[in-house]
Amino acid sequence: MVHSGSRGYGNDILTKHVERFRSAGLKIDSTEASDNLSDHNNAIQWAKVNRRIIANHFLGCIGYSGELVIDIVHNSVTQKNIDGNSFWIHRKGAAPNDMGAIIIQLD
Repeated sequence: MVHSGSRGYGNDILTKHVERFRSAGLKIDSTEASDNLSDHNNAIQWAKVNRRIIANHFLGCIGYSGELVIDIVHNSVTQKNIDGNSFWIHRKGAAPNDMGAIIIQLD
């Protein structure tokens, strides 16, 4: 299991967009919302590449290879249709339950 993301990049995205949101609000069909969602999706792709690189490097260091089984983000913005209504769901630190199994570590 590899846990890595886009922490610095994600913070840069927030900093880039936060003032526009504060001054104009976030209208879902606005250019600002589209720009933010595009940047957010780029950060998700960046994080996925990071995890793949880390996993492959680690496996190589211990003399193994493997294949990706599942890759789930836990900070996401997705559009969902529920009972005929369209919603934007922002998950912060929460993996979606419709993307497959997740690992829970118990202390």
